[in-house]
Amino acid sequence: MHIDDLKYFISIVDNQSINKAAKELLMTQPALSTAISKMEDELGTELLKRSFKGVVPTEAGEKIYNDAKMILATIDSWYKVADCSSSPEGNVHILAVPTACNYLTSTLINTARTAYPRIRIYLHQSENNSILPQLIANKFNLGICSIFSFEKEHIMENIIRRKWKAKVIYEDEREVFLSPDHPLAQKEYLEIEDLKQLTLACYSIDDDTIGGKFRPYFNPDYYYHLDSQYNMLQLAAENKSVSIFAPKISKIHPLVKHGLVVSRPVRGLSLRATYLLIYPSDNILSNAEKEIVKLITKLFSEL
Repeated sequence: MHIDDLKYFISIVDNQSINKAAKELLMTQPALSTAISKMEDELGTELLKRSFKGVVPTEAGEKIYNDAKMILATIDSWYKVADCSSSPEGNVHILAVPTACNYLTSTLINTARTAYPRIRIYLHQSENNSILPQLIANKFNLGICSIFSFEKEHIMENIIRRKWKAKVIYEDEREVFLSPDHPLAQKEYLEIEDLKQLTLACYSIDDDTIGGKFRPYFNPDYYYHLDSQYNMLQLAAENKSVSIFAPKISKIHPLVKHGLVVSRPVRGLSLRATYLLIYPSDNILSNAEKEIVKLITKLFSEL
């Protein structure tokens, strides 16, 4: 007797029909009937009988039906254990800029928990300029930073020189985020001269590249220096300031999702963002880290 014979028998009982079971199993009815007859001959007892309900198990068939289901369930659990034991495991620490952390929190954590239940992910938020030094110091193996397009070639060369890898996982043109109640939000594009009417909120860190590069275009009298994207967008929603972010990666933010903040491109001013995934050569990464690299790449490609 083979495992397939048990599957055939269960299908007939579940369908109460040899014909329906044959269709479900993609077999001919004669072939299925022959298989069950051989099973009955081997066991020396009748397993099925016809009734007004259709084909139903005999008393012996009822016991074998229940036992067969338990046997197949047990065998299935063996494969699950084998799959689980062969799946990658371990802790994966990711150092990333705030916007990347926000996006990965909403996408990577649950996806990885389902796909790789034995991998535990730790997200660490960092200032952009401290990511590469911490990777070089071997404090982390995976980092995600945001750079301007004109920096990409130089930074990539620096990373490759150290025999690390840098993969572009996302590029987008940054936009100005503001309240939908602001008069300028009614425009499809902002002009450079429009920015002088706006108060910019930027990061409070000393080396805020974005704020430093674009502050001269905005109202020079006052700036907000804040600690997080959430606080910047909160002020924008209250129509007190504006901020600059890449729109696609920011779409998961609650204030953006609910339309309390909108974004507008600026005509004639390049705000392009490039996000890099940085990591050592593949032979240094653990199996768990290699799988998370693939998953991060996939998630960012879906933006």
